[in-house]
Order: sequence, then structure tokens, then C-alpha cells
Amino acid sequence: MIFPGSIVRASRDSPDTVFTNSSHVFLTPQDSMYYQWRLRDFKFDLCYISAAVPDRERLHAGNKSYLASGDLGNIEVWNVSHPERLREMSWSQRPPRIALLGTLNFSRVDQMDGWQLKSPTPRFNCPDGRYTVEITCSGCRIQLEQVFSMPALGFELQMLG
Repeated sequence: MIFPGSIVRASRDSPDTVFTNSSHVFLTPQDSMYYQWRLRDFKFDLCYISAAVPDRERLHAGNKSYLASGDLGNIEVWNVSHPERLREMSWSQRPPRIALLGTLNFSRVDQMDGWQLKSPTPRFNCPDGRYTVEITCSGCRIQLEQVFSMPALGFELQMLG
């Protein structure tokens, strides 16, 4: 699991507002989040993006929480073009989408009801360098602080050997 080097918001409602790198994740139909990972010096073949949503007891023990509502089972992950280090972003200057990688489920369910069998985004060849995605939702709201501590909460890049 690789923690993102940058997490930056872009808002359709405020297209010229420049947001900077922050641990605050705010997803709505009008707000996208851009994640960037630095993948140099890692020797893994395959990568994928996943959502980490621990149960409430583990979140409480780690002093973490999140707010979420709406359709949490259809979070879109887009591969985007952004070769340089991602430090800031505005909606009017966001990078173009290259391809839809897949969808994620940000729900936490205690019983097996079938969605757990759905893979996270499809596996792709791990790039050498920086890798940037846009995370969107059309019918949901998610708010959380994604910080580097246990338990993991948020969106992650996973690497497979």
C-alpha cells in the first residue's frame, strides 16, 4: 500500500478557486479529488486503486471518522494526465481525463451481501514516476481526513509483486 504524496480538491462550483495539497477529502457531485503517488524505486509489476473503510470500532480506536451519504457504491476513478508534482489545482485548470479505471465502493457492511466480491479498480502496470487519478462521485458526499496512520481510511494505491 502506498500513501498518496498529494491530495488536492477541484470544485466545479468555484472553477477559479485554487486548492492546495491537503489531507481533507471532500467528494460531492461538484467536487473531485486528485490523488498523486510517486512510484519510483518500487519494484512491483501491478497496481490498483482501492477504498479503505474500516469498521466503526477500529476508526474510533484510531481517533478517525468520516461523513458519507448517497450512492457510495459507485465512486469513479479516472486516470488523468499530470506529469509534474501535484501541489495545487483549480477546476478550470484540471488535467484531462485519459480513461476510466473503474469504480470503488466506499461502504462498510458487516454482512457479506455480494459487493465485496467486486474487485477494486482493475489492475494496471505500475508506472515508473508519478501517477495521478481523479476520484469522483455523481450521487454521493464523502468527507474525511486522510492521514498516514492506522487504521487506513480513504483511497489507496496497492502494489502487487
